[in-house]
Amino acid sequence: MPRSPKSLILLAGVLALLLTTTHCDNHKQPGTMIQSGDPATGAIGNVISLEQGWTDSTQQRFWFTTQGSEIIHYDYFLHLEQAGSEDLFGSNDNIESYRYLPLTQTRLNPDGLPLGFAKVTDPQTQVDWVGFTCAACHTAQLSFEGQGILIDGGPTLAYYQRFQEDLVAALDSTLKNDDKFERFANAVLGSNHTEEQADELRNDLFTHTEDLARRAIINTSDLRDGYGRVDALGRIFNAITAYDLNIMENALQPDAPVSYPFLWDTAQTDFVQWNG
Repeated sequence: MPRSPKSLILLAGVLALLLTTTHCDNHKQPGTMIQSGDPATGAIGNVISLEQGWTDSTQQRFWFTTQGSEIIHYDYFLHLEQAGSEDLFGSNDNIESYRYLPLTQTRLNPDGLPLGFAKVTDPQTQVDWVGFTCAACHTAQLSFEGQGILIDGGPTLAYYQRFQEDLVAALDSTLKNDDKFERFANAVLGSNHTEEQADELRNDLFTHTEDLARRAIINTSDLRDGYGRVDALGRIFNAITAYDLNIMENALQPDAPVSYPFLWDTAQTDFVQWNG
């Protein structure tokens, strides 16, 4: 069973620790300092970074160092098709439709995951997962006269609510459509897989789908978040008090979406997350 989702916006204290660690490590392994106007590593199209006092390697670690989040099996994410199409769910066009940032392959991102989507290996089961890092929700990309400008630590414009719903729909359609499942099984298991292996995969996919659907249900709200907004704290409370405790009646509608915050003033803030 998948673990409960980490917060959509991970605690800024964790991020501060990550940045402190990578900055110190950066002194041990000097890299090339990013200057404003440098091409953003792995970005698709004409996208530049800004000078923010760190190196290319530190930036990459911010994007792809796992913080424990587990959303979907790694190989499932790589090979899952969209609900109404044979196009991959993780295709650049689909990822861009949620306003997450697609990337090409790099050393720390060998399969070209979107920015802030990281590979994590569960220490107990040794199963590989895809989960979010802070960068998924706290990296912005703007466009000015055809020039993409990547802003690390800025508020994302992503639509997480629709991403989550579409992910469940893609998994569900793979279960119910035999042609989809056959393509999925060939991609995940190889074309020479046995019927027994396919049955095991189908059972695991069913469990996976049910679990993610359960998460989505407890976060159902009459108020749509929309692009660039989310009730992260409401979802965090539901994950802990309803999903983790398996007491579904504890869930409350996460109906207070706010803009994703930027991270630059975190150190000057008494509280980084509160419910008002």
